[in-house]
Amino acid sequence: MNPVAGTIVENVVSAETFRRLWEAVESADKPKRIGSKGLRASSLGAVVAALARKGAKRLPLIVAVASNHDHATEIYDDLQFFEVPEVHHYPKSEVLPYDDDEPLLEEQVKHLEFFNALLSLKEGAGAVPVCATSIEALFTRVAPLEMLRKLAVRVEWGQPLNTEEFADRCAELGFERVTTVESRGEFAIRGGIVDVFPLDAENPVRIDLFGEDIESMRWFDVHTQRSIRGGDNIEGITILPARERVLAERALAENPDAKLPTLLDLLPAGTLLVLHGAELYTVLDERFQQLAQRQYTEHGAEKPDLAPPAALFASLKDVEAAAGRFTQIHHTLVIETGENRGFAFQTASFETVKPSLEHYVTQIRQRLADENTVVIVCDNEGQAQRMDEMLRENEIGAVRPGGATTPKEMAHNVLITTGTLHNGFVFSEARLYVVTDREIFGRYKRRHVYRKIYKGTPVADPREIHQGDFVVHLDHGIGRFEGMRTQTVDGRVSDFLELHYADNDKLLVPVEKIAYVHKFSGTEQAAPPLDKLGGKKWVARRKKSQEDIEKLARQLLELYAKRDLAQGFNYHEDSLWQREFEASFLYTETPDQLRAIADVKMDMMAAKPMDRLVCGDVGYGKTEVAIRAAFKAIQDNKQVALLCPTTILAQQHFHTFRERFADYPIVVEMMSRFKTAGEIKEVGAKLKTGEINMVVGTHALLAKSIQFKDLGLVIVDEEQRFGVAQKERLKELRTSVDFLTLTATPIPRTLYMALSGLRDMSVINTPPADRHPIRTKIIHWDNEQIEEAILRELNRGGQVFFVHNRVQTIHQVAERIREIVPSARIAIGHGQMADNDLEQVMLDFIDGKHDILVSTTIIENGVDIPNVNTIIINRADAFGLAQLYQLRGRVGRETRRAYAYLIVPAGQAITEQAVARLAAIEEFTELGVGFNIAMRDMEIRGAGNLLGKEQHGSMNSVGFELYCKMLEETVSTLKNAMSLEEGEAAGAAEADVEIVWKVSAHIPAFFVPVEGQRVMLYKRVAEAKSGVELDEIAAEVRDRYGEVRRELPVAGGDGKKGTTVEVVEDLPESVETLFAVARMRLAGRKLGLKKIVGMQQGFKLVRENAVKELGPAASKVIGGGKGAAPKVYTDDADALEFSYADWGTRRKVHEAARVVQAMSELL
Repeated sequence: MNPVAGTIVENVVSAETFRRLWEAVESADKPKRIGSKGLRASSLGAVVAALARKGAKRLPLIVAVASNHDHATEIYDDLQFFEVPEVHHYPKSEVLPYDDDEPLLEEQVKHLEFFNALLSLKEGAGAVPVCATSIEALFTRVAPLEMLRKLAVRVEWGQPLNTEEFADRCAELGFERVTTVESRGEFAIRGGIVDVFPLDAENPVRIDLFGEDIESMRWFDVHTQRSIRGGDNIEGITILPARERVLAERALAENPDAKLPTLLDLLPAGTLLVLHGAELYTVLDERFQQLAQRQYTEHGAEKPDLAPPAALFASLKDVEAAAGRFTQIHHTLVIETGENRGFAFQTASFETVKPSLEHYVTQIRQRLADENTVVIVCDNEGQAQRMDEMLRENEIGAVRPGGATTPKEMAHNVLITTGTLHNGFVFSEARLYVVTDREIFGRYKRRHVYRKIYKGTPVADPREIHQGDFVVHLDHGIGRFEGMRTQTVDGRVSDFLELHYADNDKLLVPVEKIAYVHKFSGTEQAAPPLDKLGGKKWVARRKKSQEDIEKLARQLLELYAKRDLAQGFNYHEDSLWQREFEASFLYTETPDQLRAIADVKMDMMAAKPMDRLVCGDVGYGKTEVAIRAAFKAIQDNKQVALLCPTTILAQQHFHTFRERFADYPIVVEMMSRFKTAGEIKEVGAKLKTGEINMVVGTHALLAKSIQFKDLGLVIVDEEQRFGVAQKERLKELRTSVDFLTLTATPIPRTLYMALSGLRDMSVINTPPADRHPIRTKIIHWDNEQIEEAILRELNRGGQVFFVHNRVQTIHQVAERIREIVPSARIAIGHGQMADNDLEQVMLDFIDGKHDILVSTTIIENGVDIPNVNTIIINRADAFGLAQLYQLRGRVGRETRRAYAYLIVPAGQAITEQAVARLAAIEEFTELGVGFNIAMRDMEIRGAGNLLGKEQHGSMNSVGFELYCKMLEETVSTLKNAMSLEEGEAAGAAEADVEIVWKVSAHIPAFFVPVEGQRVMLYKRVAEAKSGVELDEIAAEVRDRYGEVRRELPVAGGDGKKGTTVEVVEDLPESVETLFAVARMRLAGRKLGLKKIVGMQQGFKLVRENAVKELGPAASKVIGGGKGAAPKVYTDDADALEFSYADWGTRRKVHEAARVVQAMSELL
């Protein structure tokens, strides 16, 4: 509880105007209109919160209706700040009428949550629920509440659940059946495991069945697919429709001639409506009805059975008729006559007040003298502490209220609190002066809640092997994977990978050798030629690649050894200024951001120069990481250089850093083509003398003529955009100064170096609040679609980027767009314009003087204009994948849905590579997929010589994955100071232990039905590096796929099989055996074993020479008990035999695994 919020609401309740307003509401014996005016900024939210407090046990519901979506969102946030016990948000849909697009998931969740709340409303229940919405949201008709009640599915612990019926119901509700649940609205069934992700849940739920009985229900994490600790106490869940339109479609299907109700028709009698800005409703209604009619006309030609607008959408007249059932407070600029004279509140906002601490200090003193309560709302705890210190410096004492603070202690005092309040206000009658720290310091701030986005596959997923993929076998070369085959060999069931080679040859690779098989990703566009089994070409290619890799590895190590040996500057621990500076950050840092910041600081305080890559999707907060690193460097009297690929990005970074450093004696300058030759010369001179602390610029900063007094930190944004010469210069700098690279889409070279441990990397994978996936469409040039896309954006007050990357024809394209949308204001920008002209065009566009910017790719990097949420890219087939990703990332940086249209030529052939690029960019629309884009980029373009100047090279012979593995092993060998001649070939598979045992060790298809998942499980088990890792995989398998019930014989006292059995729940026997064999193999490697052989009466360990060394360890592990005694063959110095009583095969395997693992731990 926030006592300050309570104090504000109590003061509002005590105001005379509010008291009279509430009397008018309370005394209404029938619905009536009440006029009001004068509530500015967040005072409207405060009054609605006061109405909710007074209406407890009197009103069933309050609905606040704003004139637009953004204001409704602000009211919703403010009501949460004022701690209204139950607050809902009913947003308008971003989808145009009759559009086939699916509404935003968050929209549907909020709508369904409110519908569900209406179903559960109880009269006189106490706290009054409040819903914030907009008049635009009320124009869309909804399904009757009864339809939601009818379609909802209830699942409870201990009750039966028929999976086939459940699947049918989920499909009816709009859920999508998948193999792995990753997003809301998906479900999966794997034997006795049912996963489902309800729309209104934070996490998906896993239902564990025995037969048709629900044995357990637990939440699980979509990222790890593992159950959440402590999340297994679910008694039951209600599954609402996954798609809101399912409700409407079902209602219309049952009664085609009926009109759907409006939202207001669903509200209970006695609801209080608070309508804000009603004078604007008529204009909004006309605009919406015209849009709906136009959309109906366009779409109706293709769909004759389309319902007319009147059936799906309400007019303002319909809304007003529905509102007539309720008492309404109409808040307008002018109170209409005949409304009981209305209620005029006297409040003021700080909209026209110039930010100044001095001004607000004066105001606070004056308000305290007038016995007002002053409230300062800060965005976070750090800002609150800083504000407290500043007030004390100005001899103003402040209270930081806690749970024990009394109302008397807070009255007529300065109260500092934290939270999200959009705007401050003065309410003299309530003796309130409420201001935000943003208004005091003049900083704009968006909402700062964050949510973890798990949609999108992990980094390694593009290495998954699917049927039809090209693969490379370490011994046999390039083949094609044609699926898994299960065969019985020597009485045991085994799985094999079927690989096809040249001349229709086939190779069956047992799954225990799966580590020899890698996915093939090359640099060529065409499919690679298949190798011939037993041929010599593969051996020669692999040998040549190995030689190239050794040469490259030595270069790599030489470069990074120089850096490791170089004496870097040890930065100090954070100072008070550093902590103060970081506390002034206007957003709440995401967990990933905090980790990245900590990583960077740790590197800076280390002895060797830092070389860290910070990878985060567009707009995820990488810049703040760089800002704090720069501040730390400057604190220790070092200079900072920030290198950008474009002038416009340099300009934006310059303004960002200068604003963040404004309160401190830090000089930031810029060096770019926007500066004159004289200005650049002056900046260069001041860098040399140390008068400039930080410089932001393009590649001009890398010129030999630019000299620093004491350069300590180089920050590079989007290194892949620089040319070869600049990269070579950067390579030189890396060994002497701290280096921080920021990127949203790492090029394969950068990504690999980070993944292989040659560069340190931090990943920011948590998006800011309310960022939505970008709706991506591939289209041909179509005037109607282009018009629809532009008008959709302009109608919601936004702007549009139109990218055309040919300067010669850019004016003709702009003219075509002007013909399509005559009312739009269009500007043109490209790199060949005069510097001042381009800058003016960009500034005018940022200021909203143009609706559409037709430009070349100058907008690709870093241009941050939140109001632009539609981008149209002409001839998208001519762009690279990373480039398309960067361009698309220019939109979607606000809370509303963004759209990207990729125009490709009609009737012209485009390359296979272009098709693959477009398919990838269309596939990866979710947030946080920069890694996926980079990995797909490797598959499409490949990634060659990792330190070379091109992205193709010797790796094309063996494929990217194997190439990286060979390089990693070579580097490791060289690091351990082992010559390649003395040890194993660096590219060869790790010396393995042969397991010779007639036992079935495989994953049955009935247990893991999806072949791709089985292949990945085999690969993970084979590549596990420790028993702990195997235990983790086994736990995950149990969690994801469940357990089976088996009957096991119980051993008698004499060691023989008994006649009784025990029923256990565990993994299938063959899967248990797979893990036991994997543990044996791991431990055997540590013991230097060549082979482990299962025998009828036991097993034996085979090791070349010196096997006697194992005897003492074996004796200690076995202890001579249970009929097992180690015996060393006198005629065979290479084997150690263990004999057992007549145990079952399964028990022998598990005992052997235990023995070998225990021995490995002793030695």
